[in-house]
Amino acid sequence: METLLAKDPDFSNGWNFLGWLYNQHGRYKLAAIALLKAIEANPFDPYAYNNLGQALAGQKKYEEAVSQYLKQIEINKGDVYAYGNLGRVYLELNQNQKAQDALEAVAALSAKPDPYVQFNLGRAYF
Repeated sequence: METLLAKDPDFSNGWNFLGWLYNQHGRYKLAAIALLKAIEANPFDPYAYNNLGQALAGQKKYEEAVSQYLKQIEINKGDVYAYGNLGRVYLELNQNQKAQDALEAVAALSAKPDPYVQFNLGRAYF
């Protein structure tokens, strides 16, 4: 992916995918850099803000992650991953009511229950 992007740095989906790959390997700082490039190339990318939120959350920059998840939801109102991640980050910030609201939105949007969402929703209620 890095080789491809060196040849075509305007390939915004490539930057998003590279950022996602870095997130999967715990390389959150590199992920954030790639995802900012994806957003610069396409500010309405349907996944990049959520992935950037993941990179920031991985660095324990939870407040910054919240704003990225909210931007993702603004662009894609039905993004269950962004709502779920937002709820999880609100839990880290001890903002349980906000976590409940975000996680209940996931439950309402999802066709079938997600065990991680249900687990985090239980944590928020607790």
